[in-house]
Amino acid sequence: MFSGPIWALLCCFGKKTPIFNKMGDFIAGGSFTKAFSSPSLYPEVVKSNPSVNVVFSDTLEKGVDFQNALNGLSNIPISPQFKCQVEEDLRLPVHRTLYKLNYPTILVYTWPNGETRHFVFTNEGTLLEKNDFWLKYFPFIKGDDKTFRIHGNISENGVIYSPESFVWCPDMANFTHFLIDSLSPYIDFCKKFEFIKKLPIPQFSIMPDWQDEYFAGLSERKLFKSSIGSFLVFKPKELYFPFISGTLERILAIQSNLRGLSSLSNTQANCVRCPIFLIRRDARRSRIRNESEIADLVMKMGGFCIDPSKLGIRKTLELFSLNAVFLCEGSGNTNVSVFGNQKARVICLLDSAATSDPAFLHGGWPYFHAASARTDFVCGSDSVQLPGSPLNSCIYSSELIEDKITKQL
Repeated sequence: MFSGPIWALLCCFGKKTPIFNKMGDFIAGGSFTKAFSSPSLYPEVVKSNPSVNVVFSDTLEKGVDFQNALNGLSNIPISPQFKCQVEEDLRLPVHRTLYKLNYPTILVYTWPNGETRHFVFTNEGTLLEKNDFWLKYFPFIKGDDKTFRIHGNISENGVIYSPESFVWCPDMANFTHFLIDSLSPYIDFCKKFEFIKKLPIPQFSIMPDWQDEYFAGLSERKLFKSSIGSFLVFKPKELYFPFISGTLERILAIQSNLRGLSSLSNTQANCVRCPIFLIRRDARRSRIRNESEIADLVMKMGGFCIDPSKLGIRKTLELFSLNAVFLCEGSGNTNVSVFGNQKARVICLLDSAATSDPAFLHGGWPYFHAASARTDFVCGSDSVQLPGSPLNSCIYSSELIEDKITKQL
């Protein structure tokens, strides 16, 4: 539990032109350093900032899905110590909160591949972040257990002020993070507060076309293009910030909002029992180094290979309504958790290095919880870290995969 507001320390480096003016604002052109302590999204901490209003907050009840997640922990191949940590995370009270931030600062870094990473600070300097487990993986962030420093460069046109009000739904091209971390809290509050749909969403990169269907009838996204390899600073008048603290609860929220869109009947859903390999056609497909071998095996066993991110909402719902055995690497479990029925089985291809990394434990494991009670795991071998990424690639035993598929068919 955090004891009070977190204050940012701002200092400038470099040449004659300062990166901050007398009011503490960023100035385009130059380098900057922004220091902060551990982040927070607890309402009782953040609301003590005079620039933050808690528009709405409640505590979500834990039901049968929570119990299923607890029961499924025995399936996950991690140490007893880590299982205890996962259970503690699951048992934490979960809040659903809509913050109103007055004159916040959003730092946006654009990677060479075009993806973005966002850091939202209140006017007083509190970083609104779920946790600090992933901060160590960003090369522009340095720090220890208590203090972090973001160091970067801002281009000549890299500071944008806006007199408008916005709602937060961050750019995320990754299918899993888009659904669970970005869209879920946003769409949940759209249902509760009609005015949310009337506010534009700040967008800092060109997002995949498949996302358009998810935003149909919702807010428009307003694009502010970042420079590759540098920070953009966006300072709007107001930013409404929707948040659901538990990953399992975010999965359940998006599941509830998408339920009922499938045109597939229960009879049709129950008639299929075959293996379906969820493949990736993006930069992360290298996480499974023998993907072609596994794909050949699945098709030999009468199955299919499908990239679900290329499907529309209804086709995705129809796919995961099938009574099938879904084979996927880690994040593919999200598809089954969000879209799947209770009779489908999952075989998860798990990065062996991730089983001993606390950052993956807190950042990634919750995605398995909603389907963990019906999931079998195959751990990879010869784990090799991918260049410029905390993720790893592995080789997975086709013999073990075939054995597990056979037992489920």
